[in-house]
Amino acid sequence: MHFIVFFFLPLVFVFTIFLIPSKFKKLIFYISLFFLLFHFIYFLYALFSVNIPFIYSKPWIRVFNINFSFYLDKISVLLVILNLVLFISGIIFSLTEIEEKVKEFLIWTFLLEFGINGIFMAGDIFLFFISWEFMLIPMFFIIYGWGYEKREYAAFKFLLYTMAGSVLLIVGILILIFYFKNTQGYFSFNIRLLSKLYIPPSLSGTLFFLFTIPFFIKVPLFPFHTWLPDAHTQAPSFGSVILAGILLKTGVYGIIRFTIPFFPQFVKVMSNAIIMLSLFNIIYGSLMAWVQKDLKRLIAYSSIGHMGFIILGIFVFQKEAFLGSVFQVFNHGITTGALFMIAGAIYKRTGTREIRKLGGLAGKIPVLAFIFGFSILSSIGLPGLNNFAGEFLILYGVFKKSVVLSMISVLGIILTAVYFLSAYRKTIFGKAKDFEVKDLKLNEVLSFIPLILLMLYLGLKPVTFLKNFKNTSNDNISTLNMIEDKGNEDFTARH
Repeated sequence: MHFIVFFFLPLVFVFTIFLIPSKFKKLIFYISLFFLLFHFIYFLYALFSVNIPFIYSKPWIRVFNINFSFYLDKISVLLVILNLVLFISGIIFSLTEIEEKVKEFLIWTFLLEFGINGIFMAGDIFLFFISWEFMLIPMFFIIYGWGYEKREYAAFKFLLYTMAGSVLLIVGILILIFYFKNTQGYFSFNIRLLSKLYIPPSLSGTLFFLFTIPFFIKVPLFPFHTWLPDAHTQAPSFGSVILAGILLKTGVYGIIRFTIPFFPQFVKVMSNAIIMLSLFNIIYGSLMAWVQKDLKRLIAYSSIGHMGFIILGIFVFQKEAFLGSVFQVFNHGITTGALFMIAGAIYKRTGTREIRKLGGLAGKIPVLAFIFGFSILSSIGLPGLNNFAGEFLILYGVFKKSVVLSMISVLGIILTAVYFLSAYRKTIFGKAKDFEVKDLKLNEVLSFIPLILLMLYLGLKPVTFLKNFKNTSNDNISTLNMIEDKGNEDFTARH
């Protein structure tokens, strides 16, 4: 019952904000922040009142046997927590960035949170798809309404790419559902039940592409990545934080929840090709980031490289690498969210994101300079900060599979250090430019505190996170072991 209340609370928040007159901008912000904090606390309360995995199901559309169903395992819980943390930090930061149409902005914000939570909580593929589609609408309007000079182009490009993927996904879902009906005699949209269905090779390949390409678009994996730099660059800081921190992770979640357990035989067939694409993502994203002149665009391309690491860790079929990828899903969201807020803070103070026009900021905005440096060190995987343990586990798993692959992966980490430290030197320690800037305001400092603390805590004590996943009964880790250790024939027999 608690999770049902948690799921629908954002709609209550939307209705409440709608009733407040638009002229009370600060009041609306403070009430929204209170709602988000309450939502986070209520989720923790609900979490500790049930056992994980949590399953809830009630009939919804009886004629098609569609249920209103939740399924939360440890990965779902992790992503919901990440979602809430980034929304809270993003809204605190936006207090001094979003000054126009505040009421509308916060209404779209809560609708976006509602849609994203639905993706991670859905136990029924119908609810998953509705949530998958629903989240696109508020994100489109956040980019379109509060973005920068080319926001219309970026918003429509984001929408067209993701909607194209959605067309493939709905076709795949319908084929899968009717195949289930033909073989079992009844409809089912239950994700766990569908994952146990034997799908013949003649159909498995088609369904693999129909499901996986939409997830690759969202990750994004080359060659489906071109929407991301524009969307990140033109979105407001809050939009960039949620795009990088959460929306990209919905693609990873789709791969873990659907692609691997639904089509294990074809996943094995395609694994080498996906590994190559992942490595290309790592190197291509890093090289493109290196040559960027716009700080925000640089961070956007860095996300392409880092997401390549996550996909690589999943598809090498090593438990350590898979564990590292799950860890990096959380780490990347925290670190990159902070970096996008830093880029927004610099732009607000200087009126530019061009690296060559910045410089000498260390003496003028030391607090921002420190947080920027700390976040960069986290992003490049400095020991003692959060990204180190995740990247190490991925590299260890890749090394177990292939020394050559691990060497290519290490090159991506080296390039990450090169382009980030170079950008930091030019913006913070370069020649001072002739403009007056003020350091971070109180709300901006507060927005960074939870992210900085998580970077430090998860870097110093990664076991806090890892022990909860080491012996997990998650179906996807079991599937990976089944593919790797017993081969396709045994897995087919199991079904």
